[in-house]
Amino acid sequence: MVVALTPEHQAIIARQFRCGPEQIFDELPGGTVDPNEALEEAARRELREETGYDAGELIFLGTMYKHAWMDTKSHYFLAKNCTPSEAGQQLDDNEAVEVCTISIDQLFKNGKSGKMTDTEGLFLAYEQLKDIQRGEQ
Repeated sequence: MVVALTPEHQAIIARQFRCGPEQIFDELPGGTVDPNEALEEAARRELREETGYDAGELIFLGTMYKHAWMDTKSHYFLAKNCTPSEAGQQLDDNEAVEVCTISIDQLFKNGKSGKMTDTEGLFLAYEQLKDIQRGEQ
């Protein structure tokens, strides 16, 4: 999962419909790590495929179990200075993702309101995002 920011400090989110709750959610870009793929490589690839953005600086934030009853782990990164990729989005046939940029404040609001999934990434990136807002990064 990638908390991605443009050079102007706008958060890049993937907005898509989810069948279970039957509603549209804002999500952090992310996906599966391919066999023999490094975590950083997977984060860069998933960001590019889902959003059409390339990561500048990529900072590892941590790893968390997705659910306590499963052994599935999610790996989180903060990507700074993301710029549009020449290749654009590279979605699977069954994916429909709207890419949006929102302020860091709006990102936190969406996380608190339940409009956003994968808020663990916001928790892990919180201090760095606050520093960016204060102009300290």
